[in-house]
Amino acid sequence: MLVGKVNPSLLDLNHLSYLGLSFNDFQGVQIPRFIGSIRNLRYLNLSDTQFVGMIPPPLGNLSNLQSLDLSLNYLYVENFLWLSGLSFLEQLDLCYVNLSKASDWLLVANTLPSLVELRLSNCQLHHLPPLTISNFSSLTVLDLSFSQFDNSLIPGWGPIPSWLYRLTHFEQLSVADRPRRIPRSMASLCNLRTIYLSGCVSKELEILVLQSSSISGHLTEQIGHFKNLDTLDLGNNSIVGLVPLSLNELSKLRILHLPDNKLNGTLFEIHFVNLTKLSVSSVNENNLTLKVNHDWVPPFQLVQLGLRSFYLDLFNNSFSGSISHFCYQNLMLLTLSNNKFTGNLPNSLGSLTSLVSLHLHKNIFSGTIPISLKNCTALMILDVGENEFVGNISTWFGERFSRVVVLILRSNQFRGLLPT
Repeated sequence: MLVGKVNPSLLDLNHLSYLGLSFNDFQGVQIPRFIGSIRNLRYLNLSDTQFVGMIPPPLGNLSNLQSLDLSLNYLYVENFLWLSGLSFLEQLDLCYVNLSKASDWLLVANTLPSLVELRLSNCQLHHLPPLTISNFSSLTVLDLSFSQFDNSLIPGWGPIPSWLYRLTHFEQLSVADRPRRIPRSMASLCNLRTIYLSGCVSKELEILVLQSSSISGHLTEQIGHFKNLDTLDLGNNSIVGLVPLSLNELSKLRILHLPDNKLNGTLFEIHFVNLTKLSVSSVNENNLTLKVNHDWVPPFQLVQLGLRSFYLDLFNNSFSGSISHFCYQNLMLLTLSNNKFTGNLPNSLGSLTSLVSLHLHKNIFSGTIPISLKNCTALMILDVGENEFVGNISTWFGERFSRVVVLILRSNQFRGLLPT
């Protein structure tokens, strides 16, 4: 928490190439103009330093600059001309700088041949200027979130111009508006790794986050074009219809999060056969149906051998049928509650030795609790309430489940004495 003024003696450091003063408190002074004379600077970070006033144009003299971060201050500019000579600039972060008067921001940024990342969140941008020819040959990250654009070139999708879709190497996009639909043209951004909507914050790469974004309509087959996706999160929207078969083309997917939508129809094995890296899947609070046949590996396999799943949530759908086999040996949480599963629990349930939490309530499971369940000694939560299980409560419940803190057996047909 350095305070005061920045001393001009920095000019004596003739070979200074990296200057980072972020997260200090320079108590409302202007950015010193002399910084523009430190000609060897390649990296300059003055973010969150309590600087105020206009960004000094002499910063444009730093012709070797590759990274410039002036975000989270109380700064403004009247134009972008001072940036036009920074031909080596790769990263530019002006978040929270007032750019309301800088009508040339896009035209000048378009002339920077090395620009890879452009972050202009909360910059009071109100108009998206037309761009006849895009020179953003290197741009992979664009952040325009929390803007108030008065023009939208794609109805229902907010300020995403048509030239953006020609940037096939694009990896990360942040926009301001809540999209009402997923445009088909998004599929042309085949290298897109991260998209943030409505101020969603996530630092991980290879993530498509559309959670709580007021999206409606169908999830189209174009979702399969995003080959690099590690995480697909469409939770808490109003997406309707079937789950597209192209989901199976996301072979790098580890996390699939689809809860709280209006998805319906039937899930088939073909939806998941190539998702061998899937480790988290959640489709709760939809109206999905899964018909389990005796000649098919059950829904908890979801893909063929090799699935490394640690969390599976199928809560409150319309899944039905009996379960013939469990294959998730590394599964830690399994939620099948509020469905229509029937029949006996298979002995292979005991192979889930890493299971910590098992939720089976409100189905139509019947028969006895399989003795193989005693292999699941890591269990802390066991809920089999509101089914049609029969038989005695075996003595091994107490002997093997010493870690259990929640035990729900109610509303079944158990009989006999409770073991000591």
